[in-house]
Amino acid sequence: MRIPKNLNLLLSGVVVIIAGVVYGGHPSYIMPELLGFEVVDLELKNMLRAVMGIYMGVGLFWILGSYKTKL
Repeated sequence: MRIPKNLNLLLSGVVVIIAGVVYGGHPSYIMPELLGFEVVDLELKNMLRAVMGIYMGVGLFWILGSYKTKL
């Protein structure tokens, strides 16, 4: 596996994907542990999962951009 020219994009993409999984993976467990508030409403859980999807999409785009210079 070759190291991409834009290593910063690769590392940033991985970090953003991990942050997205932390937000939306299991919000009723993770949010009280990390931020100290309970997530009981379904709407809030769905919002956090939507943010997870956005973070994962942006992270994947950055990872692809680190390998393909046209992106």
